[in-house]
Amino acid sequence: MPLSEARVDRPPFRPHRPEASWLAFLLAAAVGPTAGCVARAGQASAPPAVVLVSIDTLRPDHLGCYGYAKPTSPEIDRFRRQAVLLRCAIAQAPSTLASHASMLTSLPPQHHGASVERLSALRPGVVTLTELLRRAGFATASFNGGGQLDRSWGLDRGFSTYVSATDGSTADVGDDTLDQEVARAVDWLDHAGRRPFFLFLHTYEVHHPYTPSPERLRQMETGYTGSLPPHISIALLEKINSGQRRLAPGDLAHVEAAYDAEIASADAAFGRLLQSLRSRGLYESTLVVLTSDHGEAFGERGKVGWHGDALFDEQIRIPMILKLPRARLAGATIESQVRAIDLAPTVLSLLSLPVPPEFSGTAIDLAGGAPAHPPWAVASIDGRPKTAAVRTRRWKWYDGRLYDLVHDPRETHDLAARRPDVEESLEGRLLAILRSRELAPTTPIEPGDELKERLRALGYASSVD
Repeated sequence: MPLSEARVDRPPFRPHRPEASWLAFLLAAAVGPTAGCVARAGQASAPPAVVLVSIDTLRPDHLGCYGYAKPTSPEIDRFRRQAVLLRCAIAQAPSTLASHASMLTSLPPQHHGASVERLSALRPGVVTLTELLRRAGFATASFNGGGQLDRSWGLDRGFSTYVSATDGSTADVGDDTLDQEVARAVDWLDHAGRRPFFLFLHTYEVHHPYTPSPERLRQMETGYTGSLPPHISIALLEKINSGQRRLAPGDLAHVEAAYDAEIASADAAFGRLLQSLRSRGLYESTLVVLTSDHGEAFGERGKVGWHGDALFDEQIRIPMILKLPRARLAGATIESQVRAIDLAPTVLSLLSLPVPPEFSGTAIDLAGGAPAHPPWAVASIDGRPKTAAVRTRRWKWYDGRLYDLVHDPRETHDLAARRPDVEESLEGRLLAILRSRELAPTTPIEPGDELKERLRALGYASSVD
């Protein structure tokens, strides 16, 4: 059967009554594994809440809690001590729209259909985490950078409040900072009342171009004497990646330092967000998730400051850190491979809400280390089956090549000819996953001139021209 004709019939989703789910969550928090931990005064009645923060283009190996030596992330590192860190989290796409759509729908790009490359919006009828939480009585709001998260792509589905940084302004996409999104979010919280809420924050602050403040840049490098400017523009990166501009010794480190400086800025804003939750008596009862949509290449295969064109680990490994209510499982680490599509079912499970059969992801067993978690992660560049890769904790099969990630983490040696058994198994698994339900048809949109210009400002000219 052709991939486009394959499908699986699934029963309809019937949500729990919101008041019953909220009560179940509060009871679980009261009598769960950490019932001996007493909530702070005045916080026992705080409603359940979810805060999802996605820092676009954030590589996990540039954070201190993932082993990075530079001081990019003191606030995130402090947060990690009260949270569960997922050591090996894999995005389903190396681009913003497709990856966030997978995060919110628990579907790979082939099944949700959202793709900038194909000018396709989220497939009609696909249920999102936001819609499920709204049906369960949660107030829902997103403050984001726009561009690939512009409401025209369909990711606003289920949000009562959906504000992009460029809405009603002349600002360019990428000029936003997490600090700005946090300020908008805190103002919303102050008017949201005492009810369950889902807050999704996103920023392009770490995305190219890299435009750090001089103070932040000085914190990340000393002694650079090269000719590159302090701000690394997309035009400069395009010249570097096309061979028009050769990098001298020290130049690559300077580009990375500019990237790191922007991480440090976003990190400080993340700390201010957490402090705002604490000061309002919301932090203890809130599930806080920090993650990203994809990584960034820094010379591993010749490309510098770039993403969206390959499925090597520097582009698809992402940070994923979850702070549970009452800081349960604080400091735990999950070594098993997990996927961005697992985030939505994990959130629902932690809230004692049902996981719909439409979801492809699996709730992560945060306490048990996910020993029975599905070992396969599928990623793709533009949502087409031929641009997909399948990854396990040890192996990756991608573009007809096979890599042993344990012995060759940089993915430089193709073992397909030597291990045809593994290649055949992974290829079969990839096809089985794609055939598990109907492939999404294109849901065409026509971006307006303003959105096209904003996408070009982020380096996506080829997608809209």
